[in-house]
Amino acid sequence: MEGTSSQSVTTSHGGLYYYKVITAAPVLDVWRAALRVTTGEAHLYARQGSAPTTTSNTIASEHAGNDGFTRQLSHATGAGETWYLLVDADAGTQFDLVAGDVHVGNLGELAADATSGSGPDSIPPEGARFYKTSIPAEALAWRLWLQDASGTATRNHDFFVRKGFAPHSSSPTHYDRKRNGQGLMVPDFLAPGGGDLYYVGIWGDPGETFQLDSRQQEITDIAFDGTVPVAAANSFRFRTFRVPVPVDQTAWEVAVTPSSGDPNLCLRRDQVPNPFNNDAFSEVPSPSVADSISLVLPDLSDGTVYLTVYSSGDYAGELRNREPLVTPIDYALSLIHISEP
Repeated sequence: MEGTSSQSVTTSHGGLYYYKVITAAPVLDVWRAALRVTTGEAHLYARQGSAPTTTSNTIASEHAGNDGFTRQLSHATGAGETWYLLVDADAGTQFDLVAGDVHVGNLGELAADATSGSGPDSIPPEGARFYKTSIPAEALAWRLWLQDASGTATRNHDFFVRKGFAPHSSSPTHYDRKRNGQGLMVPDFLAPGGGDLYYVGIWGDPGETFQLDSRQQEITDIAFDGTVPVAAANSFRFRTFRVPVPVDQTAWEVAVTPSSGDPNLCLRRDQVPNPFNNDAFSEVPSPSVADSISLVLPDLSDGTVYLTVYSSGDYAGELRNREPLVTPIDYALSLIHISEP
């Protein structure tokens, strides 16, 4: 079952066409059935173990034009399942039916620019598009941005990521990460230079168009005790900064003050953070209040700290890091002498 088992049919009178598929072990834990309709109209139905009908089935795909589906299937134990496929075709329809392993686009090694993205692409008949990439040693984090067909706006749909095998949306046991529109992958899930392959799955209706921007996360160096503007407007909403924290600091404060939107903040020592993997974070649910983090000994030490500013929407503001302001407070002490009898 390698995605090459196919049938081509041209029907002058239309009707019901049944097919039997016995699965082999899929290479990447997912198999597909894809009905490509060249002329006319047809729909696809499937059931495991017995023949489906148009009204009684496990899977029904009834889009205008192409149809299909994907199913999770273990590479270790998935061989030997029996599936029956039904194509219900109108008169004059020409179609190709393909069953087997999913097709996976190769994005190559993750680059520092858009060359490791998909470019303009579309959802195939099976309703899901898959890609694979590898992470070089110099990549500190992985930026994934699902865009519209023009590559200028975020496509607010879920996508799924898995290490080693193709993900499937049917259950959290079949994917490692699920994100909507945008996502930042960081260690320890990410293992730069480790030789692993990472797979991305994007679901939608056949024919929907999109672009996947897949590249290394850009890291901006800023000075200790410095201030920089931060903004994300119709762009990737995760901004990462690197700060060298000097020795002998007893306290350190980091804050992002919004001028629009609601930016949040997280930080991590030695590795890039995201909202799910960090040493500290601030997500104040108010666009008029700054998000801030203060570190003191023993949690604070010298070295490299990474800051990520993020939000679910566009934002602008100012990122500041500094020694916190300390206000002296007089201490009043009263001594009471008590004599023992």
